[in-house]
Amino acid sequence: TWNGSNFFVAGGQTDKVYGYTSAGTYTGFNFAVGSQDNGPTGVTKKDSSFFVVGDTTDRVYEYDSSGVYTSFNFSVGSQDTVPEGIVWDGISFYVIGQGTDRVYEYFPNGIYTGFNFSVAGQDTGSRGITTNGSSLYVVGATTDKVYKYNSDNAALSNTTLSNLLIGKHNITI
Repeated sequence: TWNGSNFFVAGGQTDKVYGYTSAGTYTGFNFAVGSQDNGPTGVTKKDSSFFVVGDTTDRVYEYDSSGVYTSFNFSVGSQDTVPEGIVWDGISFYVIGQGTDRVYEYFPNGIYTGFNFSVAGQDTGSRGITTNGSSLYVVGATTDKVYKYNSDNAALSNTTLSNLLIGKHNITI
């Protein structure tokens, strides 16, 4: 996730969240999440807090700006037992579930809103989700594409990850 000055990545093999500059340089900032979930798959920022989703417990955990667990968490397991990413859009949390290939919306208090939509028509191995404030972007691991969804939840466009990696496209998210 991006906070306006740094990227933050969940390290699934190390059970930590790491900070990087916009140039990709490690900032030295990290915090452990393994005491809550030893399979973190995504991280997002809401105000000064970090929210980390994990696929071992199927829960979202809140950490303060220093990476200290706040004791707030909520379950996403009733919707999907393989959560692969989380994003905060300023109003709601969205979690991408690889088990069901759906995106699920949660209120800020962690209560499921009942709203969800399928991404299976585009990819059946979705791994990440982010937003630019008006659209959601889902990374498809099977097709190696990034899919853009508008407010009607229809896939608007996609581009191959290999094209992103070799610089053919610049996407600001």
